[in-house]
Amino acid sequence: MGNNNQTDDFQQAIKELLSCPKTTELEYGSVSNDNIFQILNIENKELFHSRFLKYLIDNNWDSFIKLFKLNENKNAGKLCSSQCEFFCPAMSDCPKSKNGRIDLYFEAEKYIVAIEVKWRAGEQPTQLLRYHRYLQKSNKQFTLIFLTPTGRSANKTTCSECEKKCSLDNTEYYNLSFAELTKWLGDLEKSNKNGLISQYCEILTKETKNIMNAEKILEMINKADTFKAACALADGMDTVKEQIRTAFFEALTSKLSSLGYDMSKIKPKIYKINHGNNNEEVGRVAYYTNLYCQKGDKWWYIKPEWFKDELNLDPNQQSDKENANENCKINLTKLSGADNPVVKWYFEEDTEKEKMIDNKEKMIDNVAKNILRQLGLNNTH
Repeated sequence: MGNNNQTDDFQQAIKELLSCPKTTELEYGSVSNDNIFQILNIENKELFHSRFLKYLIDNNWDSFIKLFKLNENKNAGKLCSSQCEFFCPAMSDCPKSKNGRIDLYFEAEKYIVAIEVKWRAGEQPTQLLRYHRYLQKSNKQFTLIFLTPTGRSANKTTCSECEKKCSLDNTEYYNLSFAELTKWLGDLEKSNKNGLISQYCEILTKETKNIMNAEKILEMINKADTFKAACALADGMDTVKEQIRTAFFEALTSKLSSLGYDMSKIKPKIYKINHGNNNEEVGRVAYYTNLYCQKGDKWWYIKPEWFKDELNLDPNQQSDKENANENCKINLTKLSGADNPVVKWYFEEDTEKEKMIDNKEKMIDNVAKNILRQLGLNNTH
């Protein structure tokens, strides 16, 4: 009897979780296939962010100062030096203070900017207080920045270890979010064509949205039973996503077969297309993160609008490596995005009886024919 009660409670927790209005507030980001930071698997390393930001600020010092108004219209002057992991000694009059290092330190002729980067790690006790006290000893104006994914205030800015009870007011440092930083990076990107800034923006957008989603989910999960239900759903989601992907490729394979083409898997995420009984490959459909089709050294994202209509696609257009934008991507790895067309296709009703049109069939028919058109192949059997 006890087990039945536990099962009922668990099912109720799942219902409460799924019905929570905050599920509609979740947002997602995606990263392109060739994003060098994701390829190197360094996007979650705090030191990487510090070093790359140092590189960007070193080369765009005046822009950085101007955008965030850190010198309050006073001339900061030429950047003289910059350093990652800048040594900051302990406060000599504080029994709790320890030596530490400021993540980013920029010293100009008349101004200092110090940045503490918090990606996922927690704060050390009195960390910002120690940095602020150190900067006060300089003979220059300064700004201490607390850089986090959400722009939150620091949690550990007071010390009660002695009778002085030192504290740092939130007006004595500048809260900066990675989202704000992305806006600045967007301006830099216009004059920087090597792709690194846009790839870094992808990482920031994706990771900051994930962190913000986590905060919203924690608000939804307000007790242990609900957390258990969420974990059970999460544990099963990889299998669910794989079933959706499998169903999509099976339907696409079947449709291409009816149009005279054979599609078969050659690697876990890569399918080749042959024409009829001819074993010569005429194209590919694949995904790393996002869904795309390929012919030779050219490739194009399979875009959301390909599901809606048959389009006049030009096989001679340049590869999407040069002209792609975020709105044309379909994340097939995580199947994320509120309007992911593969997910919408999978859960589409089989038919609209009044119109006698099979919506699900029409969507896959559009995708198959648009793939063939983009690859320069005949789409009539």
